[in-house]
Amino acid sequence: MAVKSQLSIIALLVKNGNPQAFGAFVAELENYERSLVDELVQASTTEILSAAGRVQSIRALLRVLKECHLEPKKQPVPEEPVPAS
Repeated sequence: MAVKSQLSIIALLVKNGNPQAFGAFVAELENYERSLVDELVQASTTEILSAAGRVQSIRALLRVLKECHLEPKKQPVPEEPVPAS
């Protein structure tokens, strides 16, 4: 889990630094994932497990990249004024 957290932090830094380049990078990874799925469909019986592993790995990476975002800022709960007695 620590590796996923570290990947998320780095991805967020890149995403915030250059959102257009980050989007292009994610789009290219999606294209790569589609090509891996095509390879999986065409893989021979002996290559299926290896091809499936590559697809799972790239999907996990894409999930981390797509889910990275800033934590919502926590708003302090406004205190209600105490009525004067």
